[in-house]
Amino acid sequence: MNAKRESINEAYEFVQPSYAMLVDRLDAVDGRIQSTQNFAATLTFAVPALSKAVFPNQTNFGSPLFIIALGLFGVILLLGVVAQSWGRAMRIIDPSKLYNDWLGYTSADEFKGRMIGYAAKDYSDNRKIVNRRANFALANTLLFGAEALLLLLWIAGA
Repeated sequence: MNAKRESINEAYEFVQPSYAMLVDRLDAVDGRIQSTQNFAATLTFAVPALSKAVFPNQTNFGSPLFIIALGLFGVILLLGVVAQSWGRAMRIIDPSKLYNDWLGYTSADEFKGRMIGYAAKDYSDNRKIVNRRANFALANTLLFGAEALLLLLWIAGA
């Protein structure tokens, strides 16, 4: 019984940091999505202005490369919005659930054991949310690279 109690105490120490770790990861992924959108917007608006200034008579805004690059910019913005709003929010400890359902436990070990189980389910669900958004962030990064390449080719052809 003493070994079980020690292991429950050790596992319980991981509950709060497990939530904080995934919230930090989600913040980092959301930051990456927003940064990619900002870079894409800067590039999309700066490159045509630069091209027009450097090659005033040769800039072709009807070029397929330019039009596709603008389309990729639109997709980057759309994916960013979808990534940050799609699905449900992260699951966190609900104090009202603790108050209403868990304060009647007869021992601290029972409470900690239930809390560990609750946190394990939340961790699994939250990890899926973070990984989904990370995939969107990766897609946005790849699309941004493709957009930059197309704009570079568009300028080179001007």
